Amino acid sequence: MYAIHTNNGDCSSCDALFDRYPRFNKYLRAWFKKLQAMYPSAHISVAGRGKLAQQKALKEKSSLADWTESAHNWNCAIDIFRLLDNGKADWTPSWYKTTIGPMVADDLELVWYGDDKAKFKEQGHVEVKGWKQLVANGIEYLVESA
Repeated sequence: MYAIHTNNGDCSSCDALFDRYPRFNKYLRAWFKKLQAMYPSAHISVAGRGKLAQQKALKEKSSLADWTESAHNWNCAIDIFRLLDNGKADWTPSWYKTTIGPMVADDLELVWYGDDKAKFKEQGHVEVKGWKQLVANGIEYLVESA
């Protein structure tokens, strides 16, 4: 799955994941593109997540949220991984702390679940801060695909 990503700072496979969700949060996408330009080995494994995928993630315990209760379901979250030169995915906590952590710490619009103060611990998860309020205001959209 990860071999199709390329460490060139502008991965077309990451773009394709975003493009599957035309109403994906523009701010989060732009933030990720900036991150990837600085750290070409940064990639996304999940952007939006439809009902079937959310139910599967909950069943497999890769998510704690039910359908409509995850920021992924509302085009407001991504999961990030690092692609090593040998083509293997890496989730080493120190990499997240030195790359994702500082990029989110300076951004008032995002939340990183790898932060020491995070309510839920998930190194690769970055979401739009206050996404539930955006949803309540009708600004963001529910993912329609499976």
